[in-house]
Amino acid sequence: MAMVYARKWASELPDRCQLCAMRLEDNDWVDGKTERGSWAHMCLRCHEEYGYGLGTGCGQRWNKDGWWVKG
Repeated sequence: MAMVYARKWASELPDRCQLCAMRLEDNDWVDGKTERGSWAHMCLRCHEEYGYGLGTGCGQRWNKDGWWVKG
């Protein structure tokens, strides 16, 4: 049987989107690369508009409790 590892955010959770300042406390969010090449903690709306994608080297989606959301 394969081992399954849960991924939990290791530091303090971000409280606001770094692009639009929306509060992230009750929402999923993305730690990811933007179109301009910089990285940011983003709300899902900003990620849809400015994000580079999801996956290795692009970004990861996290839930409000700091657990990685695969997909």
